[in-house]
Amino acid sequence: MSNVIKLRPTTTEYWGGCPYCGTNDGYINLGAEHWFVCGAHQTKWCVGSNLFSGWQDDTEEQRAESAAKLSGFRAVEPIHMTREQQDGARS
Repeated sequence: MSNVIKLRPTTTEYWGGCPYCGTNDGYINLGAEHWFVCGAHQTKWCVGSNLFSGWQDDTEEQRAESAAKLSGFRAVEPIHMTREQQDGARS
């Protein structure tokens, strides 16, 4: 029996972090949806749609590239900042 306790990572990422490492590598638009990703763990999570207006300028080619890239990532439930961290981010 081991005395090792696995701790869940924490994050300071406003839009959530990878459940394995707590970070993200930014987001990819998939149409109006915004998916944050972790390249190291090939994870993704959707934070909503039509939050950032840049998706409207994406070409069909860019949308196809985004879809292809995201297809290799696994959808996960991200970890989020604590309430204290959120309150500090607002001040």
